[in-house]
Amino acid sequence: MGSSRIIVRSHRYPDDCTGLVRAVFDEVGVDLMREATSRDNGVTAIFRFATKHGHIFEGGRPVPGDLVFFKETYDRNRDGRNNDGLTHVGLVDDVEADGTVVIIHRVAPGRGSLPDEPRAPRRRPVYRRPSMERLAAEPSVGARPQLTGQLFAGYATLLPIEARLGAR
Repeated sequence: MGSSRIIVRSHRYPDDCTGLVRAVFDEVGVDLMREATSRDNGVTAIFRFATKHGHIFEGGRPVPGDLVFFKETYDRNRDGRNNDGLTHVGLVDDVEADGTVVIIHRVAPGRGSLPDEPRAPRRRPVYRRPSMERLAAEPSVGARPQLTGQLFAGYATLLPIEARLGAR
Protein backbone atom coordinates (compact mmCIF):
# COMPACT_ATOMS: atom_id res chain seq x y z
CA MET A 1 0.00 0.00 0.00
CA GLY A 2 1.30 3.41 -0.93
CA SER A 3 4.29 2.11 -2.88
CA SER A 4 4.99 3.61 -6.29
CA ARG A 5 6.36 0.29 -7.61
CA ILE A 6 5.42 -3.35 -7.31
CA ILE A 7 8.55 -5.35 -6.50
CA VAL A 8 8.43 -8.74 -4.80
CA ARG A 9 11.62 -10.71 -4.18
CA SER A 10 13.55 -8.57 -6.68
CA HIS A 11 10.96 -9.19 -9.43
CA ARG A 12 9.38 -6.00 -10.75
CA TYR A 13 5.78 -6.17 -11.96
CA PRO A 14 3.85 -3.67 -14.09
CA ASP A 15 2.74 -0.64 -12.05
CA ASP A 16 -0.94 -1.30 -12.65
CA CYS A 17 -3.81 -3.55 -11.58
CA THR A 18 -2.39 -6.61 -13.34
CA GLY A 19 0.98 -6.19 -11.67
CA LEU A 20 -0.60 -6.19 -8.22
CA VAL A 21 -2.71 -9.28 -8.89
CA ARG A 22 0.15 -11.13 -10.59
CA ALA A 23 2.51 -10.39 -7.69
CA VAL A 24 0.02 -11.79 -5.16
CA PHE A 25 -0.58 -15.00 -7.11
CA ASP A 26 3.09 -15.47 -8.03
CA GLU A 27 3.78 -15.61 -4.28
CA VAL A 28 1.68 -18.78 -4.09
CA GLY A 29 3.13 -20.24 -7.28
CA VAL A 30 0.36 -19.35 -9.73
CA ASP A 31 1.43 -17.74 -13.03
CA LEU A 32 -1.67 -15.86 -14.15
CA MET A 33 -0.11 -15.06 -17.53
CA ARG A 34 0.38 -18.70 -18.50
CA GLU A 35 -2.66 -18.79 -20.83
CA ALA A 36 -2.09 -15.34 -22.42
CA THR A 37 -2.26 -14.89 -26.17
CA SER A 38 -0.51 -12.19 -28.18
CA ARG A 39 -3.78 -10.25 -28.56
CA ASP A 40 -4.65 -10.15 -24.84
CA ASN A 41 -4.24 -7.16 -22.61
CA GLY A 42 -3.12 -8.11 -19.09
CA VAL A 43 -6.63 -8.19 -17.63
CA THR A 44 -7.93 -10.37 -20.46
CA ALA A 45 -4.96 -12.73 -20.03
CA ILE A 46 -5.76 -13.10 -16.31
CA PHE A 47 -9.45 -13.67 -17.12
CA ARG A 48 -8.44 -16.31 -19.68
CA PHE A 49 -6.35 -18.09 -17.01
CA ALA A 50 -9.21 -17.90 -14.49
CA THR A 51 -11.65 -19.30 -17.04
CA LYS A 52 -9.43 -22.29 -17.71
CA HIS A 53 -8.16 -23.00 -14.17
CA GLY A 54 -10.77 -21.50 -11.87
CA HIS A 55 -14.43 -20.62 -11.69
CA ILE A 56 -15.99 -17.45 -13.17
CA PHE A 57 -19.24 -16.19 -11.65
CA GLU A 58 -21.38 -13.03 -11.57
CA GLY A 59 -23.90 -13.76 -8.86
CA GLY A 60 -23.43 -15.01 -5.35
CA ARG A 61 -21.04 -13.86 -2.71
CA PRO A 62 -17.29 -13.66 -3.34
CA VAL A 63 -14.76 -14.41 -0.62
CA PRO A 64 -11.44 -12.74 0.17
CA GLY A 65 -8.86 -13.72 -2.43
CA ASP A 66 -11.33 -13.91 -5.30
CA LEU A 67 -10.60 -11.78 -8.35
CA VAL A 68 -13.05 -9.14 -9.53
CA PHE A 69 -13.09 -7.96 -13.15
CA PHE A 70 -14.38 -4.73 -14.66
CA LYS A 71 -14.95 -3.59 -18.22
CA GLU A 72 -14.65 -0.20 -19.91
CA THR A 73 -13.01 1.55 -16.93
CA TYR A 74 -11.02 3.65 -19.39
CA ASP A 75 -10.66 4.13 -23.13
CA ARG A 76 -7.69 1.80 -23.59
CA ASN A 77 -7.54 2.02 -27.38
CA ARG A 78 -8.38 5.76 -27.38
CA ASP A 79 -10.99 5.54 -30.08
CA GLY A 80 -13.74 7.28 -28.10
CA ARG A 81 -16.02 4.22 -27.93
CA ASN A 82 -16.91 1.67 -25.28
CA ASN A 83 -15.26 -1.29 -27.01
CA ASP A 84 -12.28 -2.02 -24.80
CA GLY A 85 -13.67 -5.04 -22.97
CA LEU A 86 -11.98 -6.09 -19.74
CA THR A 87 -9.79 -3.26 -18.46
CA HIS A 88 -9.45 -3.63 -14.69
CA VAL A 89 -8.91 -6.39 -12.11
CA GLY A 90 -8.70 -6.36 -8.34
CA LEU A 91 -8.72 -8.70 -5.35
CA VAL A 92 -11.64 -9.13 -2.99
CA ASP A 93 -10.40 -8.06 0.44
CA ASP A 94 -13.62 -8.41 2.42
CA VAL A 95 -17.38 -8.68 2.10
CA GLU A 96 -19.19 -6.65 4.74
CA ALA A 97 -22.43 -7.72 6.40
CA ASP A 98 -24.48 -5.43 4.14
CA GLY A 99 -22.98 -7.01 1.00
CA THR A 100 -20.41 -4.29 0.36
CA VAL A 101 -17.48 -5.83 -1.48
CA VAL A 102 -14.20 -4.22 -0.46
CA ILE A 103 -11.47 -4.64 -3.03
CA ILE A 104 -7.75 -4.02 -3.24
CA HIS A 105 -6.70 -2.72 -6.60
CA ARG A 106 -4.08 -0.56 -8.25
CA VAL A 107 -4.51 2.17 -10.79
CA ALA A 108 -1.74 3.06 -13.21
CA PRO A 109 -0.61 6.68 -12.85
CA GLY A 110 -2.65 9.01 -15.01
CA ARG A 111 -5.54 6.60 -15.55
CA GLY A 112 -8.96 6.66 -14.00
CA SER A 113 -10.77 3.76 -12.45
CA LEU A 114 -13.70 2.72 -10.33
CA PRO A 115 -15.80 5.50 -8.82
CA ASP A 116 -17.33 4.83 -5.41
CA GLU A 117 -21.01 4.00 -5.25
CA PRO A 118 -22.57 5.19 -1.99
CA ARG A 119 -25.47 2.73 -2.28
CA ALA A 120 -25.78 0.32 -5.17
CA PRO A 121 -28.94 -1.51 -6.13
CA ARG A 122 -29.15 -4.88 -4.38
CA ARG A 123 -28.56 -6.65 -7.70
CA ARG A 124 -24.94 -5.44 -7.86
CA PRO A 125 -22.33 -5.21 -5.14
CA VAL A 126 -20.68 -1.95 -4.14
CA TYR A 127 -16.94 -1.62 -4.66
CA ARG A 128 -14.65 0.72 -2.82
CA ARG A 129 -11.00 1.09 -2.12
CA PRO A 130 -9.81 0.32 1.40
CA SER A 131 -8.66 3.95 1.66
CA MET A 132 -12.14 5.15 0.66
CA GLU A 133 -10.45 7.49 -1.81
CA ARG A 134 -12.86 8.49 -4.54
CA LEU A 135 -11.68 7.64 -8.05
CA ALA A 136 -13.10 9.03 -11.27
CA ALA A 137 -13.70 6.85 -14.29
CA GLU A 138 -12.21 8.02 -17.59
CA PRO A 139 -15.19 7.49 -19.87
CA SER A 140 -14.90 7.41 -23.62
CA VAL A 141 -15.35 10.75 -25.35
CA GLY A 142 -19.00 11.76 -25.14
CA ALA A 143 -19.90 8.86 -22.85
CA ARG A 144 -21.56 9.45 -19.52
CA PRO A 145 -19.69 8.38 -16.37
CA GLN A 146 -20.89 5.04 -15.04
CA LEU A 147 -21.20 3.60 -11.55
CA THR A 148 -18.88 0.82 -10.50
CA GLY A 149 -21.69 -1.75 -10.57
CA GLN A 150 -22.28 -0.92 -14.23
CA LEU A 151 -18.62 -1.70 -15.02
CA PHE A 152 -18.65 -5.01 -13.12
CA ALA A 153 -17.82 -7.98 -15.38
CA GLY A 154 -17.55 -10.88 -12.93
CA TYR A 155 -15.68 -12.64 -10.18
CA ALA A 156 -13.24 -15.50 -10.43
CA THR A 157 -11.99 -17.88 -7.81
CA LEU A 158 -8.73 -19.73 -8.08
CA LEU A 159 -8.80 -20.92 -4.48
CA PRO A 160 -9.52 -24.56 -3.67
CA ILE A 161 -13.23 -25.16 -3.09
CA GLU A 162 -12.58 -26.22 0.51
CA ALA A 163 -11.17 -22.76 1.26
CA ARG A 164 -14.25 -21.11 -0.23
CA LEU A 165 -16.68 -23.24 1.77
CA GLY A 166 -14.77 -22.69 5.00
CA ALA A 167 -14.90 -18.91 4.56
CA ARG A 168 -18.70 -18.66 4.34
